[in-house]
Amino acid sequence: MDKDEAHLFFVPSYVKCVRMTGALTDKEINQTYVKVLSQMSYFRRSGGRDHIFVFPSGAGAHLFRSWATFLNRSIILTPEGDRTDKRGISAFNTWKDIIIPGNVDDSMVKPDARAVQPIPLTKRKYLANFLGRAQGKVGRLKLVELAKQYPDKV
Repeated sequence: MDKDEAHLFFVPSYVKCVRMTGALTDKEINQTYVKVLSQMSYFRRSGGRDHIFVFPSGAGAHLFRSWATFLNRSIILTPEGDRTDKRGISAFNTWKDIIIPGNVDDSMVKPDARAVQPIPLTKRKYLANFLGRAQGKVGRLKLVELAKQYPDKV
């Protein structure tokens, strides 16, 4: 409850939603991030090392164009890591950032759920699971092809 005693600061910023709704342009998103970060006194105190930013999209921190300047020390929480999306550098750093699954089976989060044990490949119902849009990306398009070839497995 006391910010001076906090070890970490959680910053839930859903910039992908802002971008998809067209509420702000990419340039405006960048300007807004820079403005807000400049007003965050605890962010300045640590250089952002103790701040966790959420980027719930495959594009990750790249949605904030100046991420490399401002968030290079911050912790990034994202469903996909090591993604460059045709950029020269990844915003994901395996030494500090965290990947969370983008799609979790409901049975895993029920209060009475037991620890999930891996299912042997021979007993698995599905070969692969894909949730999202293909967006012309090679890996995703291959999954769509597999789904057409094996509709009962993918």
